[in-house]
Amino acid sequence: MNANKCCYTIFSGNGRGGIDLGLQLKDEAIPYSSNPTFLGIKFDEYLCFNKHFENLRARALKRLNIIKIFSHKSWHLSKKTLTCVYRALVGSIFDYSFFTVANCSETNMQLVQRVQNRAIRCIYKLPWDSPTDQLFPISGILPIRQRFTQLGSRYLAKALYFKNSFIINLVVEYIGSKSSITSRFKLTTPLCVFCGMVAITLCFFLTLAMNILSFRLRIIDLINMQKLY
Repeated sequence: MNANKCCYTIFSGNGRGGIDLGLQLKDEAIPYSSNPTFLGIKFDEYLCFNKHFENLRARALKRLNIIKIFSHKSWHLSKKTLTCVYRALVGSIFDYSFFTVANCSETNMQLVQRVQNRAIRCIYKLPWDSPTDQLFPISGILPIRQRFTQLGSRYLAKALYFKNSFIINLVVEYIGSKSSITSRFKLTTPLCVFCGMVAITLCFFLTLAMNILSFRLRIIDLINMQKLY
């Protein structure tokens, strides 16, 4: 390991960043960074991902130019093909940041949402002032926040289904730390909403299964009664 290739950051909501901890590695000082990049995600001291979404918007706009070129009539590409191009070039870099939805502000979300709106208008040859609500039913593309929530719920469900011990421990700690806060201030966290949706779905399928079973038992009773007569 090389100290010059490492860095440290203090995550705090009270503006305690920038404190010199004097960390060293093999007698070399580890530098401080207020916006470290880890696995393609740019963090910040407040974990609000402002810098990350600025870079995400810049990268998406560059790839949007490719979609504009492909959408020209000279390429003779269908809307379905252009939608696939959008998912591969632009949607993929959005999906990679799905876990930031819990801490992302509405301002940051609108930065990338506008890029998605422009891409859909470009694919379907819609005017720039067309209503935003009509873009998603036409294209079949989910808005950014809904897509992030969908990916997060899918990831959490798979992790719990395959009994990922690391994720299970995080969920248990999350529920334990949030339960007192939510009961005091009557708040609802994204995980609570997801667990509620799972519980409602399980209750629905359990009720449906019981109704089907009781219906089959009635059919069997009727068949037996006809055989007796």
